[in-house]
Amino acid sequence: MDNELTTEAAVPAQGRTELPAGFHEMVDDLKSIVRGAHVRAQLKVNTELLQMYWETGRTILKRQGEKK
Repeated sequence: MDNELTTEAAVPAQGRTELPAGFHEMVDDLKSIVRGAHVRAQLKVNTELLQMYWETGRTILKRQGEKK
């Protein structure tokens, strides 16, 4: 039957053992991009947390001052 589905998927470059030229350099570049984004995200989160702590402290001090 010509319309029968096969169980094997076509995989590009299947059977090739060598990697394309510059593959490792590309992977290193991608890792650097991910690390940089991760560090920038951590800095933003830390900045927001510090701002939240300051606002929380100011609110507590203000309310304590109002009770006196």
